[in-house]
Amino acid sequence: MKYFAILVSLCFFLATSAFAITTDAVKRLQSQLNYLGYNAGSVDGQYGKKTENALKEFSAQNGYKIDHFDEVALNVINNHFVDIGYDIYALLLEDDHLKNSELLKAKLPTDPRVIKDYDRFFQYRTERIPYEYSYYENWLWKEQGSDGQLLNKENCYKKLLGFEAPTTPTPRERDLTDCQNSFLTYAATDFINGRSLYAKLFLEMARSKPDNWIYKASNSRDNNPNFYHLPGIMATFYTFYAANKEFLGYSIDEQLEVETYFKRKAFSETFHRDGDGKTELCPFRNPMQLDKKIHATDNCGSVRLRFAAGELALAIVTQDTALWLKGLWDLDYALSMVNDEGFFVPLSAKGCRALGYSYDTSRLFSLNVEMLKLADFDLLGYRTRQGKTVSDAYEMLFKQYDDITISNHIAIKGIGAARCGEKPYKTHKEFLLQQFGTKTDGSLNDEWVPNMERFINWSIRFVSEERPEWLTSLNLSDIEVDPFIGNYFTVHPFEFYNANVLEEFDSVWHARTTDEEIKIQVLEAPTFENYELQKGIYYTNVQDINIRPYLNKTKVTYLTKRTLILSGDFGFGHNKAEFQEWVDVLVDRDAKEIINAKISWITEKSSKRPLSYFHAILPEAQRRCGKFEEIADDSVPFIVVSSSGAEVAKQNCYTSVFRENLKKPAFERYKQLSAASRNILEMLIQQHTSWPLIHKP
Repeated sequence: MKYFAILVSLCFFLATSAFAITTDAVKRLQSQLNYLGYNAGSVDGQYGKKTENALKEFSAQNGYKIDHFDEVALNVINNHFVDIGYDIYALLLEDDHLKNSELLKAKLPTDPRVIKDYDRFFQYRTERIPYEYSYYENWLWKEQGSDGQLLNKENCYKKLLGFEAPTTPTPRERDLTDCQNSFLTYAATDFINGRSLYAKLFLEMARSKPDNWIYKASNSRDNNPNFYHLPGIMATFYTFYAANKEFLGYSIDEQLEVETYFKRKAFSETFHRDGDGKTELCPFRNPMQLDKKIHATDNCGSVRLRFAAGELALAIVTQDTALWLKGLWDLDYALSMVNDEGFFVPLSAKGCRALGYSYDTSRLFSLNVEMLKLADFDLLGYRTRQGKTVSDAYEMLFKQYDDITISNHIAIKGIGAARCGEKPYKTHKEFLLQQFGTKTDGSLNDEWVPNMERFINWSIRFVSEERPEWLTSLNLSDIEVDPFIGNYFTVHPFEFYNANVLEEFDSVWHARTTDEEIKIQVLEAPTFENYELQKGIYYTNVQDINIRPYLNKTKVTYLTKRTLILSGDFGFGHNKAEFQEWVDVLVDRDAKEIINAKISWITEKSSKRPLSYFHAILPEAQRRCGKFEEIADDSVPFIVVSSSGAEVAKQNCYTSVFRENLKKPAFERYKQLSAASRNILEMLIQQHTSWPLIHKP
């Protein structure tokens, strides 16, 4: 069948979740049956005789064996809908827009990467972002929680693992959001360790029994933070996992555990619940009718926009077509709230907070724009339900950036603005004062007011393609990252753009990548411990040592004309130490010189000391620092020469882990092995190739 792969995926992930006959589940069943022409009665969530008879009729006419409503029945009808080409959540909304929507026809990318150039992503994350985030060192892991406890790394980990989100607004909600912000900030200031912390959290979440990340209803008509944060935070986890999937240190089985858990959460999220008694969904056919008194506004606001981006990212790296379709549906639904003027109503309707939320809108749009670009779909040109394109919506955001009062007729709705007054302000400056506060003299605290360059950052693809005249930077690495990455994001949309755009040959940035820019990049290349930088190339600066090499047969394998692997049993003696083990050497050469070369030593538990010591530490180094893609998992790597700052940073991370976990004599052996690796590499190249040696220029 056309959607067989979707059926298998969806059935599996739905089947893995705990099933309960909830009101939401019955409503979905009733909606599905009514849509197919089987009269289940009113969509009221009550499983009565009419619904039961409709289910039996559906079963008999379609060749299924269903006599009661349970998890199997729900899976069967869900799969039936996917099989006929409909998203299971789009049921009651079928109209001309959906029938003609090109967005809903966008194909899942065949390339399972959301980051095309991870080295470039890594470099920006480890070199540029920490500079912008230096301010956070003053408070990271030092804040006090609602009950006086310190929100340090350990306590925040527990709060996120246990999903300590209250069902009614209490100070405990702030603890959760502060901890979420601390996690993402930690991964911005110390990416390698932050990445490891997220990896640990995701795996433990997936393995927790019982599952902590579940919806809890509220008996109050107050806003339910539990509902808001469940998909909102989970969406940021999806994005972080997708961007870093191959560098989290997981085994294949562990990847499957995490992905199964994440997908189960995605498929169960319908955004049809609010917990405060407001049951009407967003008026997507007429966004200006949005009313905080009757509508569950999170059904179409920021949380759905970021969740859609997370779903799409997760779908790409797992190659799950069913999840991709759901992400497209969630995105189209949210974009239907762009009105006929081009305003995104849910976030422009934030009363006195409308300015800050309009800033967020550009970033939320941009995450989705980047995901769709990976599918070769131009979301900027997509015409939303009310006739405006996404580019039109960006144009309006830049107008709001200059003067937020142009949307006061929407801000007056005052959704979620009770703390500062629901009515909008009369001037743009008054909005700024509310958003950023004042100095001691009462003037605007403009330290954190975003400048135009930063706003361009938030909307980088739109500006690059539609308004290139606004670009002032010659090079992408000069563009400022947002120092307030915010709880909406674990990976900034600019980071996706920066890591992927240079593979797009029609990009304006290709025209800007001149010889002069390359020279600038070389001059600005960072320095690293244990390496010397010469003309953009990193060389190990360890001292040569006198070794007694001995070598058995060496195999030379040319992968390309300029890429080869040297391998064989190799050993050396140094003083009284003897090293002997299988060695792999990977060398890449450009037109003029060797620019990348690394050597790896196979280590096993049965290896002679000190290699057996290294074997024990290696998994911890891989977990904390990430694996080297080209090197076997049981190998200790040494980067001898490289043009990649990201690789060198990772190598230094390995060295730090070995230093921390080895006794001093064993670590001295590690340093000897590192020093010898360069000598050995030069010897192998000299003996087995016609290539130049790698001596520093």
